[in-house]
Order: sequence, then structure tokens, then C-alpha cells
Amino acid sequence: MVVFEHISSHVTRQTRELNRFQEFIIVFMKLRLNAPLQDLPYQFVVSVSTISRIFSHWIVVMDTRFFRVVYWPERDQLWRKMPQCFQFAFGKKTTVVIDCFAVFIERPSNLLPRAQTFSSYKHHNTIKILVRITPQGTISCVSEAWGGSVSDKFITDNCGLLDKLIPGDMVMADQGFTITGSVGLKNAKLVNFSLTQWMWSR
Repeated sequence: MVVFEHISSHVTRQTRELNRFQEFIIVFMKLRLNAPLQDLPYQFVVSVSTISRIFSHWIVVMDTRFFRVVYWPERDQLWRKMPQCFQFAFGKKTTVVIDCFAVFIERPSNLLPRAQTFSSYKHHNTIKILVRITPQGTISCVSEAWGGSVSDKFITDNCGLLDKLIPGDMVMADQGFTITGSVGLKNAKLVNFSLTQWMWSR
């Protein structure tokens, strides 16, 4: 409800059949479940074009309203509120935890985008996004979307993360990130880890 209140007053209702809260729920059902556009109209008794219009409108407003919430915090703020599990394992130098996630997309008809978005790991056409998270668990940056064929290293090198690092920083990443050299150029340190193994070790 906090999220709804933060957004709803800035949204123009897209249909008379549904209230703002119903439109809000439609957007989150699409985001969380990736519900087909043909399924949502059936559930809410509206047309496909109405669902598409609702989603497109709300996404733009959400981006505008949440843009300021995602930011890179100052070091003293990070270190002052460092969770004890990070302090115990790594000291107070953990600056950011990074990972990439893939979103499945339809197979492009054009050959170039089809090749750029095909992920040999997922065996599907995808877009790839790098997310930076503070040790406290807040999102500090979301990269632009890249084609699924691009490596995690390429995205890391080109998303602006390295420009934010200062000497002594510690970057945590999954074992698939081969960015030791890139991080080392900033006199920072990379810690590769398996999230599952780390959780079991606690």
C-alpha cells in the first residue's frame, strides 16, 4: 500500500471499468508473474489493448517516481550501517554486491537482434541486466538492458560500476564474474562466492 500511495496520485486512470488499485495490481501481476497479455484481460474483463495501455502508462510513472530511490550511497553511510555478518566475514570494506539476471523475450524476427539476444546458457532469447545491491540489501543501481549473448564481464566493464569504485573497496559477485582484473585497476578487490555455499556456512 505504501508503493501504491506513492504512485497512484500521479497516474491518470486508463479505463473507467477499473479503479487505480486494480490497474496497479495488473502491472504487478505482469511484472511478478509475467502473466500473458491475453490472460489478464480475461481476469479483469477488459480488452488486450486496455491492459497494454495500463501497463505502459504505469511503468513510465513508476520509473519517474522511483528513480530517486535507487542511488549509490556514500561510504560512511555504508560502513556505519554495515550488517554484522558482513563485518564478521569481510570487515567494513564491502561496497557492493553485483549480479546479472536474464529476462526471457520473444524471438526477434530480425537476424541481428536474434543473434544479440540469444543466450547459449539459457538456450533462449533474453535481455540481461546487472543489479548492484548494498550490503544492507537496498538496490543502488540497475544497468541498461543488454542482449543475452553479452558476458557478465562486458556488462560490468561498461555499466559505470568501475567508475564508482575507490581504492580499498570490496566487490562481491557470483563465481561466474571474471572481473578480477577490471576491479583491480581501481585498486579494489573482488570476492567471488557461491551464495548457496555462503548461506550454508553461516
